[in-house]
Amino acid sequence: MKSRILVMISLLSSGAAFSQDQPIPESVYFLNEDIRLVGELYLPTNPGPHPTVIFTHGSGGAGRDNSRYQLEATYFAEQGIASLVFDKRGYGESGGDWRVASFEDLASDAVAAVDYLKSRNDIDVSRLGLRGASQSGWILPLAAIKSADVRYLILISPAGMTPYDQILYDVRTDVEDAGFSPRDAEQALTVIESGLAYSRTLENWDRHEDVLRNFEGKEWLSIASGPPVPDHWMWTWIRPLLDFDSVPIAASLDIPVLVILGEDDREAASQVAGFRFEKAFHDSESKRLVRYFPNASHSLRTTVDLPEEVRPPLVDGYLETMRDWILKSSNQ
Repeated sequence: MKSRILVMISLLSSGAAFSQDQPIPESVYFLNEDIRLVGELYLPTNPGPHPTVIFTHGSGGAGRDNSRYQLEATYFAEQGIASLVFDKRGYGESGGDWRVASFEDLASDAVAAVDYLKSRNDIDVSRLGLRGASQSGWILPLAAIKSADVRYLILISPAGMTPYDQILYDVRTDVEDAGFSPRDAEQALTVIESGLAYSRTLENWDRHEDVLRNFEGKEWLSIASGPPVPDHWMWTWIRPLLDFDSVPIAASLDIPVLVILGEDDREAASQVAGFRFEKAFHDSESKRLVRYFPNASHSLRTTVDLPEEVRPPLVDGYLETMRDWILKSSNQ
């Protein structure tokens, strides 16, 4: 009950309007082969069948206990849109392990969610799409390739580049934001490039150790070094993903695609991402939109200065932009 109250407070702080009749999420589960995925379905109070959006995840573990997901799903339900929010594989009550899952694996989880919703008579399958942030920018175009039942995509803060390039950008900005010099940032890139070179072959760990020793004692080293042992799962996991580029895949889709970017994103290079998506979408702009939000972070929260004890609210217009895209796209 307490978490639901916090969601309502968050909705107020986001600027979104909602009624007093809040949807009560329905617990559901579905299967992707032998992996059981558990989630919650937020249904509008008006009669269905409803246009529907499926939530997918950024990197790491995430699921239906995420207050951001609860906030958005509640808002959508108030706008007549159903939402399926499920625990990422290996998180919460879902089986599997995201630490060994490829982008293809995670895309197939999203398709399994689509297939589950097709079995329900309160869901309008002809108006069903996917919404995902950050890492999902690589995953959702793959899901749309796999399933013709995906009618639209919403990509929030996608990298718009390969994981290799995004990791370099993220390390640089993390070092800079920690107060270190441009020279420190360049040295940090040398370190992470060495680690990623090891991950490509999983050979010659000693070469990476030599690079680490060269910068031993640098205060920024922990930001850039990556896992400290050669058999860490992350080196193996990232290996086949380093050069994957989802922008051409997104551009090849014959469905509406909305790309949402925060201009102050320090985790992904939003200006580069926007340029690449816009260039790829140039011949199909009627179905594609790249929307920039000024003074917005990677999480689409405002970067305008606020007291430290106040969590930044979602940037104005973010929820409404997604709502309008879902309703417009699902009617095409």
